[in-house]
Amino acid sequence: MIDDPAGPLAVQDPPSALRWDPELDGPAARPTPDAGRSRGLRGLLLSAAALTVAVVLVALVPRATGTSWAAVAGVVSGVHPLVVPGLVLLWAAGLWCYSRVLTASLPGLTRRRALLLNLSGSAVANVLPLGGAAGVALNAAMTTSWGHSRRATASFTVVSNVVDVVSKVLVAGAVLAVALLGMRATGDAPLPGLRALLVTCGVATLLVSVLVASHRASVALGRALQATAGASLRLWSRLRRIPAPRPTAVDLPAFRRETLGTLRHGWRDFTAGSLGYLLLQALLLAACLAAVGVGAAWAVVLTAFAVDRLATMLPITPSGTGFAEAGSAAVLVAGGVPASAAVAGIVLYRVLVVLLEIPVGGLALAGWLLARRSRVRAAKGA
Repeated sequence: MIDDPAGPLAVQDPPSALRWDPELDGPAARPTPDAGRSRGLRGLLLSAAALTVAVVLVALVPRATGTSWAAVAGVVSGVHPLVVPGLVLLWAAGLWCYSRVLTASLPGLTRRRALLLNLSGSAVANVLPLGGAAGVALNAAMTTSWGHSRRATASFTVVSNVVDVVSKVLVAGAVLAVALLGMRATGDAPLPGLRALLVTCGVATLLVSVLVASHRASVALGRALQATAGASLRLWSRLRRIPAPRPTAVDLPAFRRETLGTLRHGWRDFTAGSLGYLLLQALLLAACLAAVGVGAAWAVVLTAFAVDRLATMLPITPSGTGFAEAGSAAVLVAGGVPASAAVAGIVLYRVLVVLLEIPVGGLALAGWLLARRSRVRAAKGA
């Protein structure tokens, strides 16, 4: 049985930037039912558009690489059935390893509950465009219902996501650098775009390093974010013809101090969990390629993995779907892998790391909700 919270599902208050204040905003700023329905309709249209883009991009991947879905299906059908359980176990091992990052981000969180948070949040995020926000809201409600304070929950959300993004960028940059050196050592020409990706990772790493090391830089960036948020809210209000909400102050120096404190305390868990998770995912990609008969050079496989991890950070489609498949498959084809085998291996890998999380996470969330409801009914009947 999945852990059951002590109380009902908590509902988070809206951020102050979106909260109506009758004294400051005036009666005209009060949200109306019609406005809520309009926002809901726009959200559904945005979701449908993003999912359509993802489906179209995935559908076009074989054609873009010079093959067809019939050829890809023929390659996938040749995968031995006994290989699939091993791939699933490798996927599950990666999730278990990453739960160490989550427990370090929120003191008192168990590995079991960390897995539940990861799977349920991913199930939501992998279905919706910009679904990361919905996954964060769900995780926040779950952690507060387990007795964690809202401040601790907010810190957990920020720290875990910062570690996730930074680890992806750093590991992708390191992987691309190693792949480039390997290609030079073997006399192979670097893959197209490899240097540009490496420079992008380097610039991102430099910016993060400056932000972490410099108090002055964090203050300047906080002011820039504040100005950007204010301008964005004003533009949004003009487009929607509503009063502009007040932006929330960006206290980036305080955030920097809190984040650094958490990272210093749990750096071993963050490092081991993040690196272990990414290593297992790289092994999973290599195993999926081997399962469909691909024998690509290790530098090509590493480059494809780095492109996949970077593409997952694109917020346009759920988990970068469409972009990740197209980018990583293009890398493999450029590295000499037959197009049908390249697409088959990437599709098999993405089914495990993205698609499989939806039913598994949905079942985990359903079990948690049923257990919570049973506990609430028992408490009322006592």
